[in-house]
Amino acid sequence: MAPPLFAQEEADIVAEEAVSKKPYYFQVESDFYSRYVWYALAASEGPVWQPSASFGFYGFKFTAWGNFVLNNEPNQGQFNEVDLIFQYENIFHKLGYLFSVEGDMFPHGNPKSLDASNATLKTNARFTYPVGPLQIFTDFAALFVSVEGGVYGDLGIEWTAPLSKYFSVDTWFLFGIGDEKFNRTHIADIGTSPNLLDYALLFSWNPDKHWTLTPNFHVSYLLFEPVRAARPHQTQIWGGLQMAYLF
Repeated sequence: MAPPLFAQEEADIVAEEAVSKKPYYFQVESDFYSRYVWYALAASEGPVWQPSASFGFYGFKFTAWGNFVLNNEPNQGQFNEVDLIFQYENIFHKLGYLFSVEGDMFPHGNPKSLDASNATLKTNARFTYPVGPLQIFTDFAALFVSVEGGVYGDLGIEWTAPLSKYFSVDTWFLFGIGDEKFNRTHIADIGTSPNLLDYALLFSWNPDKHWTLTPNFHVSYLLFEPVRAARPHQTQIWGGLQMAYLF
């Protein structure tokens, strides 16, 4: 699902799981969100369009993803972020794992944009394990170039269930932590600290083997008082519609 994991991470898990299990595939996606939120931090003031294209083969996947500003704010009518991601995922004795390398670029750079940044290289890892009807998951991201050595991690629990032949529901809750360098670059010089709590609720509709439409709702809450004091908006309530077509 787009954007790929760790760009707008939590919003994309359902579409990733809806991708066909065949050895190779091509998928395009067109997502609209009321706001671009990244690790509970607002990266836009209003609505954005986030298209992507992915090619997957035998567990490997390459994705190109972009953030297009729709709102009347800096970079309106432009792509102000473009990410290229290469990843591999598989399962070993019920333990699901995903590793990726992601390059983030920020064309049309406008320092007044909430998404303004220098080019960044990230390595990401995700692990999942089933416990009854639930999935326990943890994510780790190490950021280089503009945030040399910055690390973010989270731990969460997820529940997914079919509602009918065409509909399913997915919900999760996670707790995130940023290290000293990550927080200093993106929030404030507050050292390593608990950063956020995040809740998501998604409903997916698969009218046929090609289409997946997923309306979704999220609440992200900055947890630790020094983190909250450093940001003007401590709680983000946002959502959108993800539309994916699998070839």
